[in-house]
Amino acid sequence: MVSGQWMLSILRRQLFINTCTFLMVVVVVLQVSAPYSRTALTFVLKILTLILVESCFEFHMFFNCRNAVLVLPILALLMIIDVFYFCR
Repeated sequence: MVSGQWMLSILRRQLFINTCTFLMVVVVVLQVSAPYSRTALTFVLKILTLILVESCFEFHMFFNCRNAVLVLPILALLMIIDVFYFCR
């Protein structure tokens, strides 16, 4: 049982690190994209943010199947946003 608690501790720590990284990237994207809405750097940062968001949701869905019902519509919404953003 100790190994299960140890694994849960590792997963919580990884989720916390992913969340902090995501929040830092969002802050950077919002700060950079305000004055420079059409630059290549902003475009790259937005792509990285979307990739990070999707990977966080996939991580959450993989390790907590009970919440997969909530995660799948959010992933679908993110994919729709990706398509509409990159097609214009």
